[in-house]
Amino acid sequence: MARMRCMKYWLTALVWGAGMWMLTAFSLPLSAETTGLLVALLMATVFLEKDSPERIRAVWHRHGATNGKLPIRALIVGAGTVGQMLARSLEADGRYHVVGFVDDQLEGEDDGEWQVLGGKEQTFAVIQKYSIDEVFLAYAPTWQQRLAEDLTVYHPEVRVRVVPSAYEALMRLNNIENLGDIAVVQLSDEMPLIRELVKRAVDITAALGGLVLLSPVMLVVAVLVKLTSSRGPVIFAQERVGRYGVPFVLYKFRTMVHNAEASTGPVLSSGGNDSRLTSVGRWLRRTRLDELPQLWNVLRGEMSLVGPRPERPCFVREFERIIQAYSRRHLVRPGLTGLAQVCAGYHTDPRDKLRFDLIYLSHQSFWLDVVILLRTILVVCRPH
Repeated sequence: MARMRCMKYWLTALVWGAGMWMLTAFSLPLSAETTGLLVALLMATVFLEKDSPERIRAVWHRHGATNGKLPIRALIVGAGTVGQMLARSLEADGRYHVVGFVDDQLEGEDDGEWQVLGGKEQTFAVIQKYSIDEVFLAYAPTWQQRLAEDLTVYHPEVRVRVVPSAYEALMRLNNIENLGDIAVVQLSDEMPLIRELVKRAVDITAALGGLVLLSPVMLVVAVLVKLTSSRGPVIFAQERVGRYGVPFVLYKFRTMVHNAEASTGPVLSSGGNDSRLTSVGRWLRRTRLDELPQLWNVLRGEMSLVGPRPERPCFVREFERIIQAYSRRHLVRPGLTGLAQVCAGYHTDPRDKLRFDLIYLSHQSFWLDVVILLRTILVVCRPH
């Protein structure tokens, strides 16, 4: 079997090599971009297995769609009234070709223009089969949404508040587009480069200034930790998961007894009520002074002043298994403090904390960071 696979690779490479030689021999005018794409397709043919043809077709088509030479192949989730209107708007736009719909209730139906290609559980398979470039989620009201709309119409005197789902928390409501008569909201994307550079410059300046100005405070804290708990190091180092899932070593003042998890294994912190805390450690945890050494992590670029709090790898694996969108929080640098830290508590369920993290990802800005930092000061100063 291995010999046959090896033979297939050699034959494929031979065919492509001969083709490239012929293109060169006949001096056909090829741009550098097209040549690069041909080389990429060659590598895909040689090294991919069963799905090589589909991957190659997708790469080739997206190349053409990106350069405006081919229409953007769109799939719409939801074949109701809004979905049908969106399909007509996309086709009228001229840049899009609507391949079809995905909808559980109307699976297999064909209205003469676009077919329902499968149920929502088959979305990934449809994307791969039809080389989809963009997916649109058409609005489909649930009973909760209808109730919220009715309440705002018939009882305007009542204040209505909604707990967002994970995908609703990802929405960038300040980035609304229109396709014909349909409003489209983009889900959160990475921070623009210029904003990220400004955020990094602020982090470096604040971390450097903080390490210099707070060095006397840190020296006093270090002495107190050593005097009240002679066994164990003053600075506690622990592996955490950073941006893009890359692990790093986080530093903080030790607040627990030495080898606190020797008999229990990894345990999520329970805040100031943890029996493993030392007398000074409980005070440090309450005032957040134990986090000051993380200014060094900020200076090194492993953390930011504001962002989702970094978690330990063992807990990240557990949360990613039970919370599908959990890995989205790793799109930004973890922070000394964050929206979840000023709005939630130690005992808040990870799912609820994730909502705050996703909202921060979608609306991150310089001023939001300032507000979170000011609210962090208020949390620290609040009497416990």
